[in-house]
Amino acid sequence: MTILKFSAPWCGPCNAIKPYFHTLKEEYPGVTFQEYNISETEDHLKYGVMSIPTVILVNKDEEVSRLTGAKTLEDYKKLFEKAIDTMS
Repeated sequence: MTILKFSAPWCGPCNAIKPYFHTLKEEYPGVTFQEYNISETEDHLKYGVMSIPTVILVNKDEEVSRLTGAKTLEDYKKLFEKAIDTMS
């Protein structure tokens, strides 16, 4: 599973959730995390990202789930666990 996080350095909510992803990377070592700065890349267009922060879970090049807007660490953990359970 791959986690795509779309954000920008000027985005307050993006900066607020940044520490969560350091924690999540440690808790989910088998998951690949990719971060995209929408100010420097247009990769967000491929995924139809219209607002940031947006987190998209991808498995085998297919979108499994997404969250848009700043959420709590627990919200992201629930999203990851649900995605992992459905792939098992």
